[in-house]
Amino acid sequence: MSRTVDALIRQGFATREIEVDDARARRVSLTPEGKASLAAAAACDVEVLRERLARLAPCMRRAITAAVPALEAMATDDVTGH
Repeated sequence: MSRTVDALIRQGFATREIEVDDARARRVSLTPEGKASLAAAAACDVEVLRERLARLAPCMRRAITAAVPALEAMATDDVTGH
């Protein structure tokens, strides 16, 4: 993990600071460049998914749409589905 963080810092995508309450701990934050890069990657992922969904048969798209509430419940740990 530290090698990955070191690489992000070298590339200007993140910063590392000593934690105020615990000098042994470090806080890693994205720089504005890191946030922009992450947003661009996420937008690319969304576009790839959009293209793949468009190629699916309508019945498969409906099945995915029907599954969205269950997927959202899983992502938020809302086992009641509310």
